[in-house]
Amino acid sequence: MPHLLVREDSLDSIHILILETLIVSMFQLALMQRGINTLSLTYLSKVTGLSIATIYRKMLELLSMGFVEKVNKGQYVVTARGAFLLSVAYLTGAVRANDAAFRYVIMKLKEDWGLEDFSDDEVKEYISLLIKGLVRLGRKIEDFCASSLSRTVLVLLPDNLRIGMKPLDQVIAETLNVPLELVRKAERVIAKALLELLPVVTLNDGCKAALLIEESSGKPFVKPVAIKCRINGYALRLNCPILTSIMNKGNLLKTFHSYESR
Repeated sequence: MPHLLVREDSLDSIHILILETLIVSMFQLALMQRGINTLSLTYLSKVTGLSIATIYRKMLELLSMGFVEKVNKGQYVVTARGAFLLSVAYLTGAVRANDAAFRYVIMKLKEDWGLEDFSDDEVKEYISLLIKGLVRLGRKIEDFCASSLSRTVLVLLPDNLRIGMKPLDQVIAETLNVPLELVRKAERVIAKALLELLPVVTLNDGCKAALLIEESSGKPFVKPVAIKCRINGYALRLNCPILTSIMNKGNLLKTFHSYESR
């Protein structure tokens, strides 16, 4: 693993093997409709060829780092953080990608993040941006809250959450020092995350806008940064006619307060 993203010497190839085996087996058993999605140490030992003692020791270490969870007596599952760890390992080339495991890792993250209607490529592009954000902040995966989509997006935003008049996709690109095109490949996922993180106003046509509240000249300034449009879906580029009309009339703060008081 890239040393900037995990604590030095905290993980080895056996940890990765256990995580890969666990997540592949979880999904394969579920797909076989056996009603089983948790696995025992005995099962993992049989599949990997490792001794139960080794599996047990490594599993305790994975548990302490939040990469797996014990859900029943002797039964384990991969957490969102564990799936995120594997995705980072594969996308950075730190570990040779196990195609089956990678597929199930993305499935796991899409389930946990509520992204079932998004493409695998969009999720991978989003994870790639998260990697950039973690490196920029010097954060470790062991301390990263991967269970909530809304929490993950924070590593993409500027430290003071002030974006001024620039479009948010441009601000993120500048913050992460990446081409704007890379941000736009993950635009829909970022927009959904922001709609879960920030205050939201529902417009007359049913569209929803995520609002960032800043201060300008001593007065509150409300800036829409993401939208879920009934026509165009999730976006950071605010091309909703109703929202544009409200912004042009300077009524966005009034609209926000009217919904906030309900």
